[in-house]
Amino acid sequence: MKKWLVGSIVLNFMLVSLPVVTAEEATSNSTIESSMIDDLLPELTEESEIQEFNPNVMAETQDAMISAEKENVLSQQNEPKIIGGTAYFSDYGIEDDTQPADEALEKMIQNPKVTKIVSTSNLWFKERHTITRNNLEIDFGNYTVKNGEMADAANNDPFAAVLIFKGDNQGEKQQVTLKEGMKLYQEIFEVADSSEFELYDYYRVHVNARPGKVGTVGKQEKEIDKMIMVTEIIDKTHVKFNYRMGWELEAGRILTYDKVEPVRNVTVKNAKYYNTGKGELDSASLASFEYVVEGNISDVESYHTYWPAIMRRHNTHYYTIRTKLYNPIEVVVGGTGYLTQQIHTLYGTVKDNQTSAARHLNDFTGSAYSVVENNHATNDYHGGFVTHGQFEHDLTYINNTGLLSFANSGLTWGESARRITVKKHYGSWVIARTKITDLTLEDVEVHAEDYYPDSGKFLINADGAQLKGVTGDGVIFTQRSNRSRRPTSIEGSSFKKADIVITKEGPNAVTSEILLKDFPEEPTEPTESSSSDTDTSSSTDSSSSDTETTSTSSSTDNSSSDTETTSTSSSTEDSSSDTGTTSTSSSTEDSSSDTGTTSTSSDEKLSEEQLINKTKVNPIYVGDKIIKGITIPNTLVSYGLTEVNPKSIKQVKADVNGSFELEVSDKLEKGDVVVLTLVNEKVTATIKQSVLEKEVENGSNQNNGNNQNNNQSGSNYSNNDSTNNGKYLPKTGETISFLAPVGLIVLLITCVFVFKRRRVE
Repeated sequence: MKKWLVGSIVLNFMLVSLPVVTAEEATSNSTIESSMIDDLLPELTEESEIQEFNPNVMAETQDAMISAEKENVLSQQNEPKIIGGTAYFSDYGIEDDTQPADEALEKMIQNPKVTKIVSTSNLWFKERHTITRNNLEIDFGNYTVKNGEMADAANNDPFAAVLIFKGDNQGEKQQVTLKEGMKLYQEIFEVADSSEFELYDYYRVHVNARPGKVGTVGKQEKEIDKMIMVTEIIDKTHVKFNYRMGWELEAGRILTYDKVEPVRNVTVKNAKYYNTGKGELDSASLASFEYVVEGNISDVESYHTYWPAIMRRHNTHYYTIRTKLYNPIEVVVGGTGYLTQQIHTLYGTVKDNQTSAARHLNDFTGSAYSVVENNHATNDYHGGFVTHGQFEHDLTYINNTGLLSFANSGLTWGESARRITVKKHYGSWVIARTKITDLTLEDVEVHAEDYYPDSGKFLINADGAQLKGVTGDGVIFTQRSNRSRRPTSIEGSSFKKADIVITKEGPNAVTSEILLKDFPEEPTEPTESSSSDTDTSSSTDSSSSDTETTSTSSSTDNSSSDTETTSTSSSTEDSSSDTGTTSTSSSTEDSSSDTGTTSTSSDEKLSEEQLINKTKVNPIYVGDKIIKGITIPNTLVSYGLTEVNPKSIKQVKADVNGSFELEVSDKLEKGDVVVLTLVNEKVTATIKQSVLEKEVENGSNQNNGNNQNNNQSGSNYSNNDSTNNGKYLPKTGETISFLAPVGLIVLLITCVFVFKRRRVE
């Protein structure tokens, strides 16, 4: 009772407390609120704008919403589950290689939850996929992967692979003219304004070409072009990077800093990859990496590729391990047929790889601080291990087999390298005769191969080179640079005194001391040899020569001299370096060249132009099975097609009279261009000749009007240069040769004959 009474009193009190509103006030307030609402609502001027409530429409809308929700739920239920970040091609309906796997791959790449993509069957790709994300592993499970029905790539694009890992170069951030210059090993760089740099950001740092160069000669002489990371801000104008300079830069050189957002931590592995393309445009390798940090590839076998099977530019901290390349479809055109090409890369490991019939196993261009270990190049006619000569430095080769050629791609790039070390190596040749400083060869053995009669030797620049425990048929010293602080020496090696050739005169004469240690007999002081013999295979006189002499021995005839000739390399080279394998055993050097081949028998130089002029190829017609011609005796002749790539390179040796007959395995059609590669003991040259229709007279094209010297559609991707030049052994920098205007000569003779006849009449 008391509780009820208390509740009643409280309720009455609350009612009494409420404000009292009269009827007039209520009406007035209602009018004001109605007026305010009318002002806020838009005016409806048309009767059609006023819609009445329709329960049927509402029901339809509700049904549509329910149906969409069901579809969304079903879609989520059908979406493959991502367990531990791993996605499978089979979860996206790819069970074999009868249907393209491109759509499934794209879905997995675009899903940020996916960090590992796995194949459980063979795969077929018909598209190229650009990948810009980080933290991704693609494991093909040791299944076969092939391409097919691909759209053509752009011309001269070796990066047009199936998987294109590509970071973002955001363009120039700063440019500075060096006030101080840079010293060797320096890691602090001068910048315009350090406040624009942040810790751990990446930049492409590159310098302008060395001044004073004319035309293409030296236009890519750049001591640094690397992607490096900021590690410390020193002051307002100095930043420290994770890279020590391998070359000095003088004050006044210009450094450019491009901001880069690299792709990071990506891996491709476990695939047997087959390229089904027939040429440059429709072919694709499995993977390429540009502006990538920790972009790795392992356990991938590639077959019949065109461009390098693994293409890299501006990479750091990467590995290429247990990969293989067999029978690429092109090895004559510059830049083709490589296992791996590395341009401007740092901190790489290339290990346990193998090639057969490839152009190169490993090529470095402008790269540094990398190791090449336990790799084996078989059937390495074009050379296993090469560098371009664009200021590579601090490269180490251990326990490899294959031909070695360093800094041999021509004058365009600088022909320079520093601190290359080779240990426990076997091959047919070591070519290191350009501006290579502080070369170290230890336990290296070379043996001559039949396809290069004068192989089996060491061609060395006497600038701090040290040979210890090496074995071969001989060594030839020239000198093209003088940068080293250590002596050039040979210690505990197989050479006898007669095996050592030292250039004593000319622009490439050796001026540094050469220390000879642990020889059975100390070599006597080299003496000059006379140079009176004439090369029977060449009728063109040598304009200049450098005399190389060896110490005398019972088998040495001082009445004749051996000759070393070098052909100049003024053409722009493609960024993928060639082995500049050069013939040796000679002693007179061409004073007009820094790179090239050594001849073997006389004072006369044999240039590429002379070799071409002495080569005559019969007209080639549609359907021909044999190519006939005449050249210098004992010249090796091989052929390929610029439009159709043969399965293998056919090669014959001209007889003692210079005649050759080359069997053609391809079906020659109108429009094809036959490329003949000529290699003799001294020099390599190429001739192009078009395939003619049968009705063309036999006299046409007799002088090979289509001849061009080493101007194949190569690849100059080091610096996005569109100038392309193929590269052929025995060196990688070739000179463009021009044939004599035979037609003009014939016309002149005819005019003279007519003139004399009229005078007689």
